[in-house]
Amino acid sequence: MADSERAREAKEWFLRGCRFESDGAEPGLPAEAYRRSIGVDSDFAGAYVNLGFIHIRLKEYGEALKCFARVAELEPHNPESFNNLGYAYECMERLGSARTSYEQALRVDPGNIEAVINLAHIAELQGNYHGAVGKYRRAIEMDSGCTSARFCLGVLYDRYDMFDEAEESYAGVLERDPGHLKAMLNLANIRMQLGDDDGAEDLLRRILETHAAKGSGKPSAEADPDPLLEDVQVNLARVQLLRSRAGPGGPGREDALRRLRSILNLNPRNVRAGNMLREFENYAG
Repeated sequence: MADSERAREAKEWFLRGCRFESDGAEPGLPAEAYRRSIGVDSDFAGAYVNLGFIHIRLKEYGEALKCFARVAELEPHNPESFNNLGYAYECMERLGSARTSYEQALRVDPGNIEAVINLAHIAELQGNYHGAVGKYRRAIEMDSGCTSARFCLGVLYDRYDMFDEAEESYAGVLERDPGHLKAMLNLANIRMQLGDDDGAEDLLRRILETHAAKGSGKPSAEADPDPLLEDVQVNLARVQLLRSRAGPGGPGREDALRRLRSILNLNPRNVRAGNMLREFENYAG
């Protein structure tokens, strides 16, 4: 087979795999298409990358590692090759190897913010709080508009109950990306912990409005539950529960019951919603 024909056939199999993935096919179909692409052209880096991420989703981390290691051989000057390789090591809990891969990505491209954030995450996993903070701050210095570094820094502060610092980080995210739902949710959770129910409710309702404005629509009964939206609805119900305790017929109680029952209709295994519903009903009794 001529080189041009081989390249064309490999690309066709690769694109077929991409279409399978975009159509939501079972992972075996795109995986086989990517393998066929690689079988025709063993240097097709894109097929290895996509196949590697399928293995990641299937938790076949050793196979993913083989794919990403091959890409690093094919594209040694591409920092993304080493970021992906590091991620496979990270999934395998080989943190030292992951750190080495991310450091290599940074050597290839000293301005690669993703590698800096990845190194910060490794520092977190290894319990190096100050090292993680320093690297997240470095990423922000490299690009003041980097919302991912600000968000991760906020989560780190949040984990250590440094609420003022966490609020500042989440506010910085929302200043640059007003539609960042996770930053809004985390900020709402902080407001709830600090007893600011009004502030929490405003943020929770803002999440629902933003989600609706993005055209996501209402989930069907067959749709997979959205964990973030479930958290929003449960937290809204919690705020309403606290307010309803002003009296048996307190405002918001019926709305909270409706929210919780709706969540449990879509996802009967939502433990928080189930516990809270029982709390409402016991209180009503």
